[in-house]
Amino acid sequence: MQNSYHRRAFLLLSIAALQPMVCTGAHAAETLWDVLARTQSDPSEAGLTQANGISGNPRDQRFPLGPVPGFSLPADQAGGTTGASLIASNKAKKGSMFGPIGNWFDHIQAMTGTKIRTTGHSNFTFLQQNVSGGADALTNLQSQQYLGRGSGNFYNDTDLTIDATVFKYLNYQTRVSNSLFNNPNDNHVKLDYNTKKVRLEWGDLNANFQDNSLIDFNRYLHGTQLTTQLTSHLKTSVLYSQTKAAVQTMVIPGNNSSGPYFVYAGQIVEGSDHVRIDNRDLIKGTDYTLDSYSGQLNFLKGNVVLSSSSIAVSFESYGYNSAVGNVYGMTGSYTLRPGVSAGITYVAQTSPAGTLGASTTETLPVSGSLTQATVNVLYPIDPSRLPQVYVGSNTTGLPINNFQINAAIPNQLIFPNGIDPTALANGVTVVYFPVVNTTAPGNRSIMGFNLHTAMGKLGNLTFETANSALTLSGKNVSGQAYQATMDLSPFKSFHSRVTLRDITPSFSSIQSPGFNRN
Repeated sequence: MQNSYHRRAFLLLSIAALQPMVCTGAHAAETLWDVLARTQSDPSEAGLTQANGISGNPRDQRFPLGPVPGFSLPADQAGGTTGASLIASNKAKKGSMFGPIGNWFDHIQAMTGTKIRTTGHSNFTFLQQNVSGGADALTNLQSQQYLGRGSGNFYNDTDLTIDATVFKYLNYQTRVSNSLFNNPNDNHVKLDYNTKKVRLEWGDLNANFQDNSLIDFNRYLHGTQLTTQLTSHLKTSVLYSQTKAAVQTMVIPGNNSSGPYFVYAGQIVEGSDHVRIDNRDLIKGTDYTLDSYSGQLNFLKGNVVLSSSSIAVSFESYGYNSAVGNVYGMTGSYTLRPGVSAGITYVAQTSPAGTLGASTTETLPVSGSLTQATVNVLYPIDPSRLPQVYVGSNTTGLPINNFQINAAIPNQLIFPNGIDPTALANGVTVVYFPVVNTTAPGNRSIMGFNLHTAMGKLGNLTFETANSALTLSGKNVSGQAYQATMDLSPFKSFHSRVTLRDITPSFSSIQSPGFNRN
């Protein structure tokens, strides 16, 4: 009695064997029983040559019938096997999800070196409604529709990040968001043309000149930077940009706790912060966390800062109406011979005065609960001119008067008597006057020279010098700095660094976050 497995195998074999088969030579027309009688032919039969006087026939070659043990099938005239063609016929060729059109685009992408990656969302919505009731009902409805954007007909909610490489060398990056609750400084754009010898960048970029440690410059800017290496000996870089943020350093005394401490002087540029306790540099994410919105600083791993210790924080921050200016410079490095190179660096910054006294309007989410709610704006609030707060996305909403400015966090509003449920769900609009930094850092420039030479197995020697000029309140101040560093490794298990440094008190470097200054 055959089981179900044997019956299925016999049926499949019978169907395949009943196909018309015409043979020549030694084999006549084969029947089903002839096929079953010959289980496996010697593959060498199909390779017989005319030298043996026998014409090799590919139909004489036998192939196993997949999962059916002990059975084989003859080859068809196309050189494959009848059984194999039956089994493989259901395996469709995998292609693009868009079919032939998608395959064509994949081919064009590979031929031109173009690749576009987009993440995020963009939603378009149409809304038509008819509201009956008093003015309060209409105001409440407008504050609740589409994150407080009113009761219009068309809405667009977009948060897209695009990273595109076009023709292999041109790269385009951007982040576009029209959300009322996002930080507007998160929107950015950058174009980058990059080959083996030339790189041209435009847009929001992290510019840096780091060949000379006395001029160590690293800033978040909006501008253009051109870097070239036309020969193996010469490398140059030219920068022209406008400052997007100011560099600040704050010193906070410890209070015998791991936090929170508050570092606030405007919106902190993400990734620009440097923190140290006394003279020990810390690593972000491992030793501390710093919220770029509220300025809240916490130390990890139970690290308690004693009252006898000092916390130093250096960072870049966006300041509303603060003084901004232009930064431009160049650096060049020439390799005289292997192990010996010389370089020159020049950087200048101009700082015109900013516009004073203007207000700003922000729509922000409410944090907390109905009884304990707070709102964080981007910039510190001027306490001499109280802000105005409204429910929803515009100044036509319900006004809120029960709030206070947090003395410890000057960009935070506190609602001590609670807040309206509609405001908690849809956010509020705040009109306020930020604190204006009236102190301009002054026009400054710095030029430096550096020489690096290898001393064989002994180590390396680096000599650096820089001259600075600063114009502040109509006065010119100049300074000089010199530094020689020897990295010595006379033995495999021994390494030492010796630094000789002479910096005059009037020397001033270009503003850059960090602690390599004066």
